[in-house]
Amino acid sequence: MSFERALRAARSRSRSGADWVAITGEVEVEPTQVSVARGVEWSLWDTRDRGDLPSEVCLGVGAAAVVESSGPSRFGLARAQLSELMMRIDGAVEARVRAFGGCAFEPGSLGPFRAFGDLRFVVPRWTFSRAGSRTMATLVTEPRQLALPDPLLRELDGLLACRPQWSATATRVSDDGRARFLRTAREAVASVEAHRVDKVVVVRRVVVEGAIEPRQLLDALAGESSVTRFGFSTSEHCFVGATPELLVAWDGRLVRSEAVAGTLARGRDLRELRESAKDRREHAYVVRAIHAALEGAGAIVSAVGEPEIRSLRHVHHWVTPIDGRLGADVHVLDLLRALHPTPAVLGVPADAARSFLRQFEGIERGWFAAPVGFVDAGGRGIFMVALRSALLSPRRAWVFAGAGVVRGSVAEVELAETEAKLTTMLSALAASRPSPDQALGAL
Repeated sequence: MSFERALRAARSRSRSGADWVAITGEVEVEPTQVSVARGVEWSLWDTRDRGDLPSEVCLGVGAAAVVESSGPSRFGLARAQLSELMMRIDGAVEARVRAFGGCAFEPGSLGPFRAFGDLRFVVPRWTFSRAGSRTMATLVTEPRQLALPDPLLRELDGLLACRPQWSATATRVSDDGRARFLRTAREAVASVEAHRVDKVVVVRRVVVEGAIEPRQLLDALAGESSVTRFGFSTSEHCFVGATPELLVAWDGRLVRSEAVAGTLARGRDLRELRESAKDRREHAYVVRAIHAALEGAGAIVSAVGEPEIRSLRHVHHWVTPIDGRLGADVHVLDLLRALHPTPAVLGVPADAARSFLRQFEGIERGWFAAPVGFVDAGGRGIFMVALRSALLSPRRAWVFAGAGVVRGSVAEVELAETEAKLTTMLSALAASRPSPDQALGAL
């Protein structure tokens, strides 16, 4: 059914007492071509380049409702708010209404991510979803607006207007984060050798100056394979990326996660990765932790796959899929609380790694390396780890990459690993970079 027919039919269907009503129908548009005015919030979710997740692309425009929470209890608070919210939307299940968003790596550690908060989910006013050959438009609106469908149809026509072509914008790296990362990585190597921590993930931040169009950046990332593209915006800031790492997929019956740890830059001999005891050790930490976290959440782990090498455009990774079964009353945010952060982005033991980072890392990660994804009306959802990502403001971008330090690590080698990981975003940004001897100090 076309969206117009669905909208006109919905005028007599609204449930008494509902705060919102959801209407869905077919439209002729590619979601990424929807026109979004500046200052309007949007959310992008694109799994078309992955073989292990349902292939779809979703673009949310505007905000019908926003859920926010903070502090150590943020996942439990958000679960309660989201469950109540979905019950107040008439037709939420039938229309596959979703809330898109994520959270900070650590509560209160936001830095330039202050506009996003500790946790934030948005139920878009409009969602355009494409799986296969059809695009469905879903509107979440107040029931009283259904009495006058023509303004809503004109609003839809504006969104379906031709999207402008972007013009390239020159950018430059003003702070490459090398010096700060090396100091922290050397401290991490010393802590591992002294047996104060078994593994700790150190993050590097690069600052890029220039006006950057987020949709242009996402277009540049479209050529990446085996990744999920994502984007979340507030009125002035956008967080975008193309991440290879699945944290959790929950469909109400089956749960899937994956361990991603152990990295080699493209162009190097794959035997280096296959024969690296250091990378095998780092990977094993992550596999064991995810297995234990899923079992702690009540899952019966049915399969732990053999480690395989996943090749991306700029790096290779060791990846192990982990599958299980759960009771139907579990909410995906319960699984986030159990899984995040994994040793792939924090370390082992978790408390010791966290203490080290608070003392030595010197930057606030914000939403980098934290869960991003969506929740539906039944508490199901998919969340990725926000890697290969950048936070964009009108005149500046912050790009992040991390590397795991374990026994056998060398700080300079871990620095080279961050260079390979940063290439994805910096190439897409077309950022000019200073040579190592011209690198500026940390902000």
